[in-house]
Amino acid sequence: MKKVFLVIFLALALLIIITGGVIFWHANYLIGEMVNLRVERNGELIEYYSDFLEQVELQAEDGVSLSAWNFHREDPRAVIVMLHGMHGMDASSLLDIGFDFYQEGFEVFSLDMRAHGMSSGEEIGLGYTEVRDVSALLDWIKQREKLRDKDVYLFGFSMGGATAINTAAKREDVSGVISIASFTSYEENFLYYMRKENLPGIVIAMYRPAIRLSLRLKYGIDPVANSPINNISSISPRSVLLIHGDGDDQIPLEQGKRLFAEGGESVDLYVAGGKGHFLIMDLLQEKETRDLILEFFN
Repeated sequence: MKKVFLVIFLALALLIIITGGVIFWHANYLIGEMVNLRVERNGELIEYYSDFLEQVELQAEDGVSLSAWNFHREDPRAVIVMLHGMHGMDASSLLDIGFDFYQEGFEVFSLDMRAHGMSSGEEIGLGYTEVRDVSALLDWIKQREKLRDKDVYLFGFSMGGATAINTAAKREDVSGVISIASFTSYEENFLYYMRKENLPGIVIAMYRPAIRLSLRLKYGIDPVANSPINNISSISPRSVLLIHGDGDDQIPLEQGKRLFAEGGESVDLYVAGGKGHFLIMDLLQEKETRDLILEFFN
């Protein structure tokens, strides 16, 4: 009888190990499909704004070569660093918005984060490793005499919004953050897509540790401790403005609400009615949100 129980126990243990291995492999494969690539839009806006733009080239601490586009002013009111989302965007995607800020009197930088645009790298960092890219640009800005004493704001969209939160939590020289359509953590957004496919809860629960382990091994960080949901409260008392569309089907409004709840008194949430994930392209065209954003910087 003992032999039967031992055989059953060993069979179950082997099944668990095999199942866990398959789930880890699958999670790692899916994440790899999302991040092991480059995004190079080479947008026409670079040429369109060429009379106003300067290119800044620098390097992150881990050796990644970085490029940023700069709308330069002799005596700016403050500095705005714009951070794009992943896949369909790079720094050039935000130049229309950057030019609007420039016309309002701001010095503006639009950064190609790693594996995007004119920066090097073959792996997107999901807002974890991009903190190094933003920090390198902030160090560069602080070395410029005319910018050294200016307030510096981060303005990020989607993954860029998550990067902005993660960076500000580590950099006290960031004066404030506007984060648009940010996820609470990449892990949660991964699981959100699984729920959209109506997968059983037990399957989703089994993937959570596999996702965390995959991210930890890939990026050499703790993906829980280094997520926006755990970093946002560290930005206080500096201000954070969260903007999220109530029709966002890529990163749901619920994640924006959770960031707001965790952020404390210095965090505000503006819900854009009827807007989807790419609401950033409309924000400055509508008076209410334009005034809201400019008031934040002012």
